[in-house]
Amino acid sequence: MGQPSLTWMLMVVVASWFITTAATNTSEARWCSECHSNATCTEDEAVTTCTCQEGFTGDGLTCVDLDECAIPGAHNCSANSSCVNTPGSFSCVCPEGFRLSPGLGCTDVDECAEPGLSHCHALAT
Repeated sequence: MGQPSLTWMLMVVVASWFITTAATNTSEARWCSECHSNATCTEDEAVTTCTCQEGFTGDGLTCVDLDECAIPGAHNCSANSSCVNTPGSFSCVCPEGFRLSPGLGCTDVDECAEPGLSHCHALAT
């Protein structure tokens, strides 16, 4: 019973480590240079830890951009704007003729009232 039990316990410990690492976006490393370019390295006594930065997911040794636009509730773009994924973040883009207004979403631009936007003759109304 000694050998199979030891093997089983070792498998449980290794599986638990993988689950914990995947859930926390963190891995231990020997040196900070092992961390992914989109990870933060923390050195605490004898432990070096790599953690994916906000907007990225992975184990810290490998970090992949998180597509906030594809995840419901992960972005705050209004219904009349488009979400565009960017590395580590996202941006909200309005259609042509509209402007992004904080808290209001996309608002219509009055081209006739905006200096430099009107293509009308100066005497036109």
